[in-house]
Amino acid sequence: MTIAPLNGDTRPARPPVLEVAARLGLAAVLAWPLALAWLAPELPAVLTLSAILVLLLALWRPAVALVATTALVPAGLLLADAPASAAETIAWAFLCGWLLAARRPLGMPGPTRLGAWTALYAACLSVSWVRLALVSAHGVDASVLPLYLLRALTPDHLIFSSPEPETWNLLHALTGVGLFVAALTLSRVERRLPGWIAVTLVASASVLGVLTLAGAIGGWNASDDPWRYLSRFISGSRYSLHLTDYNAAGSSYVLAGLTAVGLARVARWRVVAGAAVVLMLPALVMSGSRSAALGAIVVGALAL
Repeated sequence: MTIAPLNGDTRPARPPVLEVAARLGLAAVLAWPLALAWLAPELPAVLTLSAILVLLLALWRPAVALVATTALVPAGLLLADAPASAAETIAWAFLCGWLLAARRPLGMPGPTRLGAWTALYAACLSVSWVRLALVSAHGVDASVLPLYLLRALTPDHLIFSSPEPETWNLLHALTGVGLFVAALTLSRVERRLPGWIAVTLVASASVLGVLTLAGAIGGWNASDDPWRYLSRFISGSRYSLHLTDYNAAGSSYVLAGLTAVGLARVARWRVVAGAAVVLMLPALVMSGSRSAALGAIVVGALAL
């Protein structure tokens, strides 16, 4: 694999009118919560500026913006404390800018098998959410059920998250689907994009691994009883700097670590990829995620 500079889109043709209309409609749905979040004093300035920068990059060069999104999304709590949704704010800003760049074709030449499976997955997510929402709507008149469901999708989701876990999970999962579709379609136009995403993902996770280890060492130095602080990790206490969900933190390091293993197949990236895995390993261990460790073993063995 050769990591070369991104050279921009190779399909200058303008998208059809219906596609432009659909894209502008979806962009408007994302733009409203983003505007509310950027104007809210609860959202840190660093997150607001990062999201605006990603949106402007997406309007200019979507492929470059997706690389920037890959670098920023894993930061999570480093950009904003809970309940603000830092990862989704960055991702929605990218998706909004990508959709608003209506003069550029999305890059998907037509229906594909992978696209069909992705659409089916998104549909299953939506049906599952509707089913769970209807369970909590017991006693609500059928005539107002559509309005009831729409009210669950609060416009201030990026600032305070959703009170219902099923709604939070739906929006979080659909955001991931949106990024996957964007990566899939942009890669058809920009052939070098997957390589850049892989390198960026590994670099971002390596930096987070170093920061996590530094945070744990800082807590150890500041502790009144350093040995007791250290014994917490030995006894099974878990630690993550950038995510409140320890399993998600561990899974992010596993994903980046397996990507680094893939990069190591290229001779010029072998030393860098090995160093990245070493930098991520302490943070993975401190996350205490057994499911992530099992996934790393199983997938790593299959890959080897």
